[in-house]
Amino acid sequence: MTVPRSLPTFLLVALLPGAALAAPHEFAFTQLNKTYTDFVSEFAPIEQGALTIDLSSPHQVLVVKENHVRLEPAGDGGQKAHLELRLMGSGWLVADLTAAGMTTRLQDQLLVPEQTIAVDGKAKIERIEGGYRVTPTELPGKVEVRIQSKVGNGLLSWCDRASAMPFVSLDCTGLERSLDRVAVPMPAPGTPYYLPDADLTPADRQALDAYLAGR
Repeated sequence: MTVPRSLPTFLLVALLPGAALAAPHEFAFTQLNKTYTDFVSEFAPIEQGALTIDLSSPHQVLVVKENHVRLEPAGDGGQKAHLELRLMGSGWLVADLTAAGMTTRLQDQLLVPEQTIAVDGKAKIERIEGGYRVTPTELPGKVEVRIQSKVGNGLLSWCDRASAMPFVSLDCTGLERSLDRVAVPMPAPGTPYYLPDADLTPADRQALDAYLAGR
């Protein structure tokens, strides 16, 4: 989905600081392990032959249960980072289907089973009043998330009916599995994000400040 705060965009960039001289270090920011609401609006569309599926989620709740990030100086004033998030959640999934000039909408509850998402990226960070400014310089184009929903079953039924119509040719093979994983588009690099001191413990801030200072 093309969103400025996609799941979990804030965490993905907030945990990718940049240091100049520090040795590799691992962090776990416990106060960021909490519930986040409505971080995702649209997922990347799914295309299968003549069929296009536009996915969105008008409401969802995501629980970050654990986070770990390994930081390593990149040698250019930025920081390489490997981030792992253990999360789960639920919400509502909307699928708009378009094929051969026909459109329909399917909706159902959305479940995000507990899973660990790993992300590699680069960013720069600077200490500012009341927190940190984090500017990602490299992020993956998307992050895949496993989901569960009955929308997939409705999608297959609709595709079977549509493909039986005259002059309509649709390949419905594999559609049952097309919604097992959805792609969450990441924001373009270069947009700064603010990580307030209040979202970190005193020990977190002390360790991060020491890391940034190269100690």
